[in-house]
Amino acid sequence: MQSRILLAALTLAATLPVAPGPVFADTIQLTIISAQPPRMRSVGLLRDFFVPEVDKRLAAMGGKHRIKWTQGYAGSIAKGPEVLEAVQKGIADIAQVGILFEGAKLPLQQMTWYAPFHHGTLQTVVDVAQKLNDTMPELSAAYAKYNQVMLTAIGTDNYQLVTTFPVRSVDDIKGRKIGTPGTASNWLRGTGAVNVSAELINYYNSLKTGVFEGIIVFGSGIVPFKFYEVAPYITKVDFGPQNSTAITMNKRKWNRLPEDVRTVLKDVANEYRTRVAGVQEASGRRALSITAKRGAKVYTLPADERAKWANKMPNIAREWADRLEKKGLPAHKILNAYMEALRGAGARPLRDWDK
Repeated sequence: MQSRILLAALTLAATLPVAPGPVFADTIQLTIISAQPPRMRSVGLLRDFFVPEVDKRLAAMGGKHRIKWTQGYAGSIAKGPEVLEAVQKGIADIAQVGILFEGAKLPLQQMTWYAPFHHGTLQTVVDVAQKLNDTMPELSAAYAKYNQVMLTAIGTDNYQLVTTFPVRSVDDIKGRKIGTPGTASNWLRGTGAVNVSAELINYYNSLKTGVFEGIIVFGSGIVPFKFYEVAPYITKVDFGPQNSTAITMNKRKWNRLPEDVRTVLKDVANEYRTRVAGVQEASGRRALSITAKRGAKVYTLPADERAKWANKMPNIAREWADRLEKKGLPAHKILNAYMEALRGAGARPLRDWDK
């Protein structure tokens, strides 16, 4: 009898509706890094917008997927020259890669750095860089070679000259030691200035101790890094905004992610690109007035002096393209596409570097 009761109970239980139980999220471990500190606005937005926005959108999808983030900024996991390799090897999953320091490994990605004085906005520059990456396999293949996919292009706002001495003409920097980031060293060619390659994080102390007498730096970096304290002369040269950085992801990890997670990461990366451009351009404009109020001497280089500077330089873009073409890379095709897209978006280059 007891067996019949047990059988009946089990049969009844099988026919009853089952109450919904908790939905357990698929937890994905991701490490995101930058060699720069969060006081650099693009890094601050990586931490304060990109990461929480991805979390927010995944939660809105019902919590099916959840990311457990490990965040490492200010070089705590990888220094500047190590970031690309850290993503390649899977030490980091997502990173802010400084492409301007990767000329040997990402040569075609240097296109914007060989075409300064273009009068384009940062939004225009990064949107063009993104479009070219999405439509020209030669660019995306460079990332794939190092086991990475590019989520978005980002950049730095208009570059200016910050010095320990007054500059009223391009001739004033002749013989002076100027610190430059990566490929921007080419902007000094023909001027007689002495280039000293350096990274942003070392600029302040190098200016203070006399390692160099000036720096070329994006406007939005002048205030948070307090460069005006040790180099109080700011010359508005307007070299132009640049595609300095890419947010990349380890390709193997990317391929293992669910499709909906990849979609969220890509969508948020595109919004992040726009936010970085807007915040940095606004900050760069404010920096000049802020530093003036704090005692810096701000001077706008006259149009004829800017033209003189641009024309003192050799055609660095064609030299770059010729050099890469000898290695079998379609650099002229990339350069032409970039310049045409810039002009099509309303930019007015002082020199047509592709001509």
